[in-house]
Amino acid sequence: MTDVNQTPVRRPLTVAWDKKNGAPRLIKQTMTMAINAGGAQVSAPMDLKVELMGVTTDAERAEKLRKTAGLPPATTVSTSPAIAPGSRSPAGLPSAPPTPRPTPKPSLDEYIAAIKSTDQSFAQMHSPLTQLSFMEPVPARREEVAALLDPLLQAKNESVRSAALNAVKKWGTQKNVPTLVKILEWKSMGDRWAAMGALGEIGGSKEAAEAVAKLMLDQDDMLTATHALQKMGPVAEDAVWPHIGSKDRQLHYNACRVLGSAGTEKSIARLQPLIKKETDIGHRVPMDIAVKDIQKRLGK
Repeated sequence: MTDVNQTPVRRPLTVAWDKKNGAPRLIKQTMTMAINAGGAQVSAPMDLKVELMGVTTDAERAEKLRKTAGLPPATTVSTSPAIAPGSRSPAGLPSAPPTPRPTPKPSLDEYIAAIKSTDQSFAQMHSPLTQLSFMEPVPARREEVAALLDPLLQAKNESVRSAALNAVKKWGTQKNVPTLVKILEWKSMGDRWAAMGALGEIGGSKEAAEAVAKLMLDQDDMLTATHALQKMGPVAEDAVWPHIGSKDRQLHYNACRVLGSAGTEKSIARLQPLIKKETDIGHRVPMDIAVKDIQKRLGK
């Protein structure tokens, strides 16, 4: 396989400092990502923006989630013997202050309770959604979480929407596929890329694979779409065949990469006659590599 190199060309970084909280209030970075793959070069503009919404401790965030879930406040319990402050222990040594137990981390039930809220603001949703994206899915609760995440995938708040798209990569099911396919038509490149990434993790559907395969025609989306289809597996096989033999060598090459990762014996049978007839080495070699990759993957 041909290596894909991505080189960010950074521009000046802008930082606005919040003196009261002793932390950056706003960080902005504009850059252009130069991507080289198989001899083709693509550039994609990228804007990074990090905004300070508030300063809270881990304990405060945990308590907020507990309150949202309707649970009692966490209490700290000392494991030390009950000795009056300033007195001495039985051994005659000054008593040590009680050692509080660490505040327990919120549970899955608390995260679920938080995202059930009608308040879809950043302050309410970002923390539980972010925690879900790092938590290993619980099979018995996956459909429940996927259903709760689905409306948040189209939230008006960009940060909430981004956090939900990250969480659905871990917890998503076929229930989320129709919504993710709709997002593929959005103008926002970041949303489209996140939706493609989620479809790649979930596995998508025939309709989803066809929608992602169409984005391979767009220079901005080509590589992200290719990677998503590679992860989708056999469901992506038929979707990329219209691109095989394209006059656009990069498109043909990427379609062959998808077949190499997701194709079955059906693709081997279709590719081998094309390889024998193809006189253009730029078209023949990617097809030959795809056949070998499929055979290796299938243990042939």
